[in-house]
Amino acid sequence: MSGATNTVGLECLCEIQTLTETIMVDARYYVVGDHDVWMIKFEDGEYGPYASRDEAVAFAIGAAQKLGVRGECAHVCVLDDDGRFRSKWTYDRDDHLRKSA
Repeated sequence: MSGATNTVGLECLCEIQTLTETIMVDARYYVVGDHDVWMIKFEDGEYGPYASRDEAVAFAIGAAQKLGVRGECAHVCVLDDDGRFRSKWTYDRDDHLRKSA
């Protein structure tokens, strides 16, 4: 694996969403993958690859946090070992940060 990441595209996600949406909806970043390759899915795009789940989560939280600071509700969900998405990080519209285990 090359280890190259699409961080520029991911950082721009929050700007694109803020400029193009007039209705505030929850932004959801999904971290998916397996032991070797992890990706971030957001809207219709896929970003990565990342070498580990932790690296992908860190990038997703960074992008989601930018939206949260702007007053949007943003979530980072991670695929667990059972194949279900679990909330890893949330920023709601009332400026409350909630971090899941």
